[in-house]
Amino acid sequence: MVLNYWAGGFSQQRIAAAIYDSESQGTYSSELMFYPRTLGFSSYSFRGDLQTLRDVVGLDIPVIVLTRPILQLGKGHYRVVIGFDDARREVIFHDPYFGERYAMSYGHFMKLWELGKGLNRSRWSMAVVPRERAFPFPDLASHPLTAVNLGTAYYRRSDYARSREEWLKAAERLSGDPYPLYSLGMTSFRLGNAAEAESYALEALALDGKNAYALDVLGLAYAEQGKIPEALEALSRAVKLAPEGKFIRDHYRQVKAIRDKKTGLENKPEKEKSSEKER
Repeated sequence: MVLNYWAGGFSQQRIAAAIYDSESQGTYSSELMFYPRTLGFSSYSFRGDLQTLRDVVGLDIPVIVLTRPILQLGKGHYRVVIGFDDARREVIFHDPYFGERYAMSYGHFMKLWELGKGLNRSRWSMAVVPRERAFPFPDLASHPLTAVNLGTAYYRRSDYARSREEWLKAAERLSGDPYPLYSLGMTSFRLGNAAEAESYALEALALDGKNAYALDVLGLAYAEQGKIPEALEALSRAVKLAPEGKFIRDHYRQVKAIRDKKTGLENKPEKEKSSEKER
C-alpha cells in the first residue's frame, strides 16, 4: 500500500514473495524496512506514539505500524496509518484484514500497538519516502531502530561488514543496552575476529549477566579460540536461560562434539594414534 502511494505498479503478491518468511510464517520487521531501499526508496523505523504518527501523517507520509490483529492474539500484524478523526478520537488506517480507512479508538489502538517488550515489538513504526524527497524528521531518521533493522537485514544476507557498521551506530545510540553489543559480537565472530567477539559479549554481560544471547556469542568466541571448557560453560548457561533457542542448542552440540572428539583422541592408546597417522 505504501509503495503504491508514492509510485504505482507494486503488487502485494510481489512484495510478499520478497519479504515473507515461510519458516516463521510471517514477515520480519527488518525485512519490511529493508525492502523499500532495494527499490530506490528511503525507509526509517522508529518507536512511535500518537503525536509522532500525527506529525508524520500530517505531512502526507503514511506510517506502517506493527500491532496485534486483535487483543487476544500476540502475533504481529502490519497496518498503515493514514489519518486521524479528532472529533471521534479515532486513528484511521488501511488494514489487510479489515479493509481501507478502518477507524479505531485511540485507546484500543494503543493497546494493540504494544505487541510486547523490546525495540522491535513495542510501538514499532516505519515511514517510507522516495529517495529524492527529504524526510523532515531528523530525530526519527536517526532513531536507533533503523540501525537495528538494517544491521539485522544485512546480517541475514551474510553482509557482515555492513551489518557491523549499523550495529556500531545502534550501540552508540543505545548506551546501556546489551542488544547491540552482543549483536556486534556475533558480527565480529562471523568476520573472523573471535577476540573482539569475546570482548563485546563480555561487555553485554556486564549489563545483563543472564542474557542468553550474549552467553551464546561468548561461547562461540571461546570455542574459536580453543577455550573449549569455557565455551561449554557459557553455552550451557545460555541453553538453561533460553531453552527454546534452537540455534543456541545447536551451538552447544557443535562445541560439545569438538570437545568429545578431542577427548576421544587424547584417550586413545599411542599405538592406535600412530596407525591413524600412517593412514
